[in-house]
Amino acid sequence: MELTQLPKISETGQSLRIATILGICSVPVTVAVSLFSSGNVISFTPVLFAGVIVGYHYNRTPISIGRAGLRTGLLGGLPTIWHVFEILEDGWSASFEYGVLTVLFVPVAIVFGLSVAVLASVVGAAIGDRVARGIDQL
Repeated sequence: MELTQLPKISETGQSLRIATILGICSVPVTVAVSLFSSGNVISFTPVLFAGVIVGYHYNRTPISIGRAGLRTGLLGGLPTIWHVFEILEDGWSASFEYGVLTVLFVPVAIVFGLSVAVLASVVGAAIGDRVARGIDQL
């Protein structure tokens, strides 16, 4: 029985470079879309599109589509932290009790927001992978 060696950290980082770049590039677009939307919402549509590109790109590589989508979603979801602290600021201005309650829910809100961003990116990566496989069959 032969044991497989785990890849070195530098090799893993090098192989997910495109996913990292697309995740980081989706941050300013996410912030801009969220600022210009009505209400106090954050839109992860740019993260979804970055996921589609990641899935299309990593279709012919040995890298897992889900892993690449996860990296893109985690980085693309960073505006969640900005948005949660914006809500926290509103909570403190309303009342002390509401501010304390808001502070208690900050970690939950950040984890939920990052989870939604990762879900959007992984779904986008699956769509991009499917499109790439469909084009390969033509």
